[in-house]
Amino acid sequence: MSKYPLPESDQIKTLLHSILASPVEVKDASSIDASSLQVAAAYATDDGDIGAVCLCDLGAANYLGAALTLIPPAVAGENAKAGRVDGPILENLHEVLNICVSLFASPHLPRLFLRDVAVSGRDLPEDVPRALQEASGRLDVDVEVGRYGSGQMRFVVT
Repeated sequence: MSKYPLPESDQIKTLLHSILASPVEVKDASSIDASSLQVAAAYATDDGDIGAVCLCDLGAANYLGAALTLIPPAVAGENAKAGRVDGPILENLHEVLNICVSLFASPHLPRLFLRDVAVSGRDLPEDVPRALQEASGRLDVDVEVGRYGSGQMRFVVT
């Protein structure tokens, strides 16, 4: 059993729909190629211990980030095809991932905060891969951001 609660796809959909200016569909994914998950967000306690990690592929990262402030879908699509997440889209994605910390909230556990966001392995702290290996729960989802496109996300709790 995991220490922090693992969100359900309906919770993720409700949260994303509430913060984005686009409709969102979230469904359990049948499979995800782990190598496609290029963005990692680490959620930690005040002591620095990782309690959860959220991973996104480039589609999810760009479409979620762009939809927050209505950056044109074509710009997000071009970034995803070019293998990058940067500029205002990355700043927006950081905010979306920061809000996602609420998915792991529990009144009986230390509060988590968004500690790190790393793109394509850059600046990925060494404790994140270790946390992923020691995961006690995982949820893979397909995310469709209306007018933008689709991608995949993985939520992991330790």
